[in-house]
Amino acid sequence: VAKTQEAAISSLPAEIVANKSTYKTVEAVANREKNQKGAGFTRVYGDDTGEVVITVFLYNNLEFGMTAEVSPATETLMDKHLQEFSAMQDSGLYDSVNAGEKNVRDLRWSGRKFQVLEVPVAFNQREEAKKSYLVLGANPDLLSYVRIRFTYPQGRRDVERNKNIVTARILNALAVFAKEQNAR
Repeated sequence: VAKTQEAAISSLPAEIVANKSTYKTVEAVANREKNQKGAGFTRVYGDDTGEVVITVFLYNNLEFGMTAEVSPATETLMDKHLQEFSAMQDSGLYDSVNAGEKNVRDLRWSGRKFQVLEVPVAFNQREEAKKSYLVLGANPDLLSYVRIRFTYPQGRRDVERNKNIVTARILNALAVFAKEQNAR
């Protein structure tokens, strides 16, 4: 399982272009399993300014019977991630944490449909107003959830415009990988 998940995260493109922005790989593959059981693997992207960080998490725990659509299990997992923001505020890392409403979004890319659950979160970090956009989707072929976290200064409207394209490209790349694995 871990080898497949690691190969899946490794299969993501080295850079993602969305509109006029390019997000390049900053950290190709990191095994988060060492720190937290079930955490899986990540790939981190950034822009040339160093202000934008996009972290893709592919979970390592198998979810049998999962669907590609947003489900109560997806909602529960998102709630868990929102609690992490509260914990960061409690620890003093962040302040003024304000989570927005959960939203289900349908995306299409290369003829594929994806459904994700997304939540904007505003917060301050070292006196700087920042925003995180959490996106959670599922890949039933990999039996895994995919979480994408966009973090950027609040004034960066370009990231907000690009997030759906970036999300669709990542989910599509994972779908292509899963299809190739199933064909073997």
